[in-house]
Amino acid sequence: DHRDLPSFPTRRSSDLNNLGNTLQLLGEREGRMARFDEAAAAYRLALQELTRDRLPLSWAATQNNLGSALQILGRQENEAARLEEAVVAYRLALEERTRERVPLEWAMTQYKLGTALQSLGERDSGTARLDEALAAYRLALQEHTRERVPLQWAGTTLSLCLAIALLQERGGKPVDLAALSAEAETGRPGLADGGGDRRCAAAGRSGWGAGRGARAGGAGGAVFV
Repeated sequence: DHRDLPSFPTRRSSDLNNLGNTLQLLGEREGRMARFDEAAAAYRLALQELTRDRLPLSWAATQNNLGSALQILGRQENEAARLEEAVVAYRLALEERTRERVPLEWAMTQYKLGTALQSLGERDSGTARLDEALAAYRLALQEHTRERVPLQWAGTTLSLCLAIALLQERGGKPVDLAALSAEAETGRPGLADGGGDRRCAAAGRSGWGAGRGARAGGAGGAVFV
C-alpha cells in the first residue's frame, strides 16, 4: 500500500522506484506478468514525485526501469504498444543519462533501447526499426568494449549480429557473419578480417546467459535509487 510510504517527495520517489525493481524481480522468479504491471505502476508514481530538474539522473534511472518493465510486458504479451512505450521511456532516460555523465549506464540504456526497437522490427516487414536498433547497438559498443565490460560487449555484439542477419535476410542477401561481427569488434561497418564469424560465435557463448535478461528487457539492469 503506497499510502504507508514516507511523505517526503524524494524519499517517496526512491521507495517507489525500489518497489518497482523488487516487483520486477518477483515477476521474473514467479513468471507472473501482473508483477510487471505493478512495477510499471510504481515507476509511474515515482515519476510523479521525482522532478527532472532537481534529480536528473535519478529521474533517468526511473525512466530506464519503467522501460524495462514495459519491454517485458510487450514481449511476453506480444503487445507492440507496450514496446513503443518502452522506447519512449528509454529515449527520455537518455536525455539525462548521457555518455559524458555516466558512460556505462548510457551504453546499457542504448543497448536496451536497441533490443526494444529490434523486438518491434521483428514484428513488421519493414526495416526502419531494425536500422534504429543497429544505431543504438553501435552507440552502446562505443563503451561496451570487450576489454572493459566483456559480458556486456558479448550481449551487445550478439544482438548486433542477430539484427544485421535479419536485415540481410529481409534484403535477400546471404548473411555475412564475418563482416557483421568484425563491425562489432572494430566499430567500422563492413570491415572483415576473416575472424568475424568466430567472434560472433564467441559472443553468443559468453553473452547468452548474461545478456538474456537484458535482451528481454529484464530487471537485471534496473537501478535502485
